[in-house]
Amino acid sequence: MVTCSVSDCGVNNRNNPENCTFHRFPLDTILRGKWLRLIGRVGWNPKKNSTICSKHFPDEYKRKRRINTVLVKGAIPTLFVPGHIKERIPSSYINRDIALPSISQAPEKSVQLTPRTKKLISKNDKLKQKLQEKQKKYVD
Repeated sequence: MVTCSVSDCGVNNRNNPENCTFHRFPLDTILRGKWLRLIGRVGWNPKKNSTICSKHFPDEYKRKRRINTVLVKGAIPTLFVPGHIKERIPSSYINRDIALPSISQAPEKSVQLTPRTKKLISKNDKLKQKLQEKQKKYVD
């Protein structure tokens, strides 16, 4: 039986009301890793016949070839039905009372920051802000 590998999707060749097509995981390891991260199954290794159904791909990635629907090279599954994706609950091991020091609290030194380092610092601050917002959401 052909089934969609996205968690809680439930589409298979018998339960397929939208007539979805099924697409195998790419052989390219980088693209395969992106697919696995997006579907939330990082520790899982797909078998050669593992598939993702077409409802997780935007129409711009789909091409009709005679009677088959194929994906363009580099297609990434980005559509996920909210009712089928479970919201993650923060793990109990996260200590919400620990405040990470920001870069501004670090001792000042005359160090020249590279553009890459500045970008990483900015990204780190944004991630911390998102984490704090999510933690507030779960505390309330």
